[in-house]
Amino acid sequence: MTLLVDCPENKSWNEHLQPLIAAGASLREVDTLMLENYVYRRILDSIDYWTTKEDLFRFHKEEALAQALDGSFQRVAALRSAFYAVGNLVSTSGSKTPTLTLGTLRSMLLFDLWGNRADLSLSGGKVTAAPMEDQADETTLLADDISLLWSSSVFQSGASTGQEIGIVLDNCGLELCTDLVLADILLSSGVAAKVTLFAKEHPVFVSDALPKDVQTHLERLAQWQGTDRPVDMLPLLSSGKLVIKSHSFFTSGFSYEEMSREAPDLFQEFGRQNLMIFKGDANYRRLMGERQWSVTESFAKVVEYLPSSSLAIRTLKYPLSCGATEEAITQAKLKYGEKEWDCIGKCGVIHFALK
Repeated sequence: MTLLVDCPENKSWNEHLQPLIAAGASLREVDTLMLENYVYRRILDSIDYWTTKEDLFRFHKEEALAQALDGSFQRVAALRSAFYAVGNLVSTSGSKTPTLTLGTLRSMLLFDLWGNRADLSLSGGKVTAAPMEDQADETTLLADDISLLWSSSVFQSGASTGQEIGIVLDNCGLELCTDLVLADILLSSGVAAKVTLFAKEHPVFVSDALPKDVQTHLERLAQWQGTDRPVDMLPLLSSGKLVIKSHSFFTSGFSYEEMSREAPDLFQEFGRQNLMIFKGDANYRRLMGERQWSVTESFAKVVEYLPSSSLAIRTLKYPLSCGATEEAITQAKLKYGEKEWDCIGKCGVIHFALK
C-alpha cells in the first residue's frame, strides 16, 4: 500500500492509508471493497482527474443508456403507464393521485433488481444486449421481503405523512432508468413526499452513477418517445420533490457500520429518511462490512446499526450474502454450480429491515 497523490481530494484517503502503510500492509491484507476503491483512486490520480474532472467512463455510460432506451426500458415504461392508468381507476381519494398496489410495487422492484445485472466493471466496459429475463425462468430470488415491506408503516401509513425515501444508486443505463421510475411512482402515489438520490462523487466501477449522469438520464427520458405517456421527471427535480446528492463516503474504504464515525453528516441524513434503499453489489457488501456472515443470518441483524428502515436490492456478483434459507441456497447451487451460484448475477435478494 502506498499513499495517493497529495491533493485535497485525497486527504481523508491518505489519513486512512497511513496506519496501513506504517504497518507494512500489502494489497492482499485489506478487504476487497477497500482495495477496489483504492485502485479506482489510483486510476483517477494517473489521469489527473482532480484537475480536469473528465469522466473517463462517460462513453460507456452513454452507450448503456442508449441501449436501454432502445430495448429493455420499454417494459419498465409500460409498467409505469399501467400504474398511472390503473392507479387512477382504483384511487379512492377523489384526487389525481394514483393508488400504488402491491402487484405494481412487486413488478417494479423485480425490474429494478434484475436491471442491476448490467455492471460494466465486470465486463470491462463492454455493453452487451441483455433484455430483462423472466426471473422465474432465468434467475433465482433467494430472499423476497416485498410483502414484508408492503405491510410496513412505510407503505401503510397513508399518502399525506410527508415521508422521505432515499435511494443509494448503483449503475447507469437500464438500472438507473428503472431507479428513476421507481422514484417517480413513490412520489406520484404519495408514498413519499420527497425522494433523495445518492450518487457517487467521482467515477468508479465504470458504470456507477454520478450526479451529472442522473441529470443526463432524466433529460434523455424526458425526450424519449417510446411510450404514449411521457417519462418526464424534470418537474419533480425543479420542484424539490426529487433531489440529487453525492458524498465522498460512497467511494471510501469504509463500511456502512463505520459511517456514524467517519461521515456523521451522512449518517444524520440517513436517519431523516423513513426508508433507505440500497442498490447493487458494492453497496450490499459495504452493508455487510465485507464480512463473511452466515448466508442464513437475517438482514435485520446485519444492518441493525443503520438509523432508518432499509431495503437492499442486489444481484449476487460477489460471494458474500445473508438472509436466505438453506433450501434456497441448495437449489441455487444445484442450478448454477457450487462455486458460481453467488457471483454470476443469476441470483438476487430483496431484503427489508424495519427500524
